[in-house]
Amino acid sequence: MSSTSLGLIEHFADRTPIVERHVSLLKPGGYLVLGVPNFRGVNGWFMRSLGPDVYAAHDIEAMDLRGWRTFEERLGLETVFKAYVGGFEPGIFKRRELKRLGNLVPYLIALGLSRLLHRHFGFLRRFNNSNLSGYGMAVYRLAAD
Repeated sequence: MSSTSLGLIEHFADRTPIVERHVSLLKPGGYLVLGVPNFRGVNGWFMRSLGPDVYAAHDIEAMDLRGWRTFEERLGLETVFKAYVGGFEPGIFKRRELKRLGNLVPYLIALGLSRLLHRHFGFLRRFNNSNLSGYGMAVYRLAAD
């Protein structure tokens, strides 16, 4: 049996009880898939400027995958895969919660980068790291008894 959680744990300061609930649904040897958006680095700058309400609704520390060691060790999860994925995708920032002059420049930058990446530099989206990638993912295996 497996469990998947995408876009949930980053809404909680203490993620261990939330992940523990997911683990409780697994049989020994089962898999847990966790994913969170990444509003750190470049993505954080865009999100703070263009989506401040969305940004404020998230615990940004949850997007640092190194911090997941706390619940991984406590819950006996074997890491099968853990990385930032999706590359940089400025198209997700082609929005503005508040249409004001102060966020026009980030909006125009997002539009321009989106067009450039899609037309000419799409290969750059293959580069993944905590400062550029749009998503953090992990696959865990629960130890068999």
